[in-house]
Amino acid sequence: MSITIFGIAAAASFVASVAAGFWLMLHLNSVASAFEGKADLVASDTRARHSKQEVQVAIAVLLGGAALCIALAMSVIVA
Repeated sequence: MSITIFGIAAAASFVASVAAGFWLMLHLNSVASAFEGKADLVASDTRARHSKQEVQVAIAVLLGGAALCIALAMSVIVA
């Protein structure tokens, strides 16, 4: 596998991870309502605009993109 494929995959996973992180920061009320009662988060009085599933997908994209970036970086460093 060439280095350009690694670079493209790392860049795409980085962009996806950063985009999901920004989305989560912009919708903190939805994040708080999704995890209310399970952590020290208290949702505000306003209704959450996004469902719990949307928040969980964004968290999965954030963590998956970060893990893929680390895995690709480690495979290039070791090889």
